[in-house]
Amino acid sequence: MNNYEINLSFDPKNRYDKAKKDLIQAMKSLQALTSEERYELAKEFLGVNYIEYAQMLFQNRI
Repeated sequence: MNNYEINLSFDPKNRYDKAKKDLIQAMKSLQALTSEERYELAKEFLGVNYIEYAQMLFQNRI
């Protein structure tokens, strides 16, 4: 339980506003990671093959 913190939050009832709030929080969380942590998370979430393809795409190798 040491890796978690308890906090009070207020979530919108509207699905659009909740999704918007969640997306903003996700972006903030990703920005807080190092490059290596972002890469590892992307590999875990999307799979290695997709990450390698995306890297080539963003580096204009395709």
